[in-house]
Amino acid sequence: MTGIYYLTDGLDVIYVGQSTDIEARIRQHASVIDFSQVFVDECDLSELRDREAAAIREFNPPLNECNVPA
Repeated sequence: MTGIYYLTDGLDVIYVGQSTDIEARIRQHASVIDFSQVFVDECDLSELRDREAAAIREFNPPLNECNVPA
């Protein structure tokens, strides 16, 4: 599954990522990030970068390393 995924801790989005294999990527995160839920927004490969950037700007998750310019 290709898309954007949101890791949450309760009601707060703590990390936003993109992947062409979301299930595998979540398994990788599970050993290093303490999260309670995952939400997925499926999209085409061509949309990944823009949609991830928009989600990072919207939620400002604390575990995303970079700040995305407006």
